[in-house]
Amino acid sequence: MPNRPLLAFALIGWTGLVGLAGWTLAQRNIDTNARFRTTVVPGSSTAAARDSAALDPSCLRVSLIGVNTAEALMTQLASSFGQPTHAHWEDLSLRPETSVRFDIPAADVETTFRLLNSQRPRQQLIGYRVFADHAEVASASYFDRQEITAVNYDLTSLVRLLQAAADPASPPTTDQLVRGIVDTIQTNVTMEDWADNGGDLGRVVTIGSGLLVSAPARTQPQVAWVLEQMERTPGWTTGLQRLLAPASGAVKAVTGTGAAPAQNPATPGQPPTPASGNP
Repeated sequence: MPNRPLLAFALIGWTGLVGLAGWTLAQRNIDTNARFRTTVVPGSSTAAARDSAALDPSCLRVSLIGVNTAEALMTQLASSFGQPTHAHWEDLSLRPETSVRFDIPAADVETTFRLLNSQRPRQQLIGYRVFADHAEVASASYFDRQEITAVNYDLTSLVRLLQAAADPASPPTTDQLVRGIVDTIQTNVTMEDWADNGGDLGRVVTIGSGLLVSAPARTQPQVAWVLEQMERTPGWTTGLQRLLAPASGAVKAVTGTGAAPAQNPATPGQPPTPASGNP
């Protein structure tokens, strides 16, 4: 029949069209249902990423053209986040009318906050969080207080290593070694945050050869990294004599770096360094 080829062609075309429509709807469904997730990154402000995209704050661009007040900046941030954005003005050291200036037309979110914080004292640094249905801008300390977590670190293996390297004639006690480990952490990780150093964000409770560390979530990976370095770096054991005061048997204050307890699920491969924009 002369119309059979035409009918076959029409059916093929229709099948292709239906398949394309189905694929388009599937993609639209994925985009609609993708949830924003908030991830605390060591040394950086929390950034948002869709499940289908890598965590990369550089993907969020902020137009800075015409931005000359804090209120105008919040408007541009809301546009970048794609979410209603709440500024905790009562917590921020900025007011809506506070003058701000950027000498570039646009930047990613991390750069925007780094520039905003570049001339601000540490106590007034500003951070942000992006959630599923909104974003928030507040002081870095505000988010730290909201995100305090308690983590138990088992120091058994680290203490054994240090004891094995000690002079058998005057071995240090477990309490002395644990105190030295705590001093190392509080000297190298956000030193000013610990209660023992006059801060109010971090506390350490020692229980035998264990540590219960209560601190902002951004701090925990850094604590884990310090402990891991102490356990894996030979210098911490072969140089143990320098960590001890032979005359009194007390542990000297140490300023090394050190690593993650065995139960810690994730250990950074390099020391997390707090960013100037949101420590």
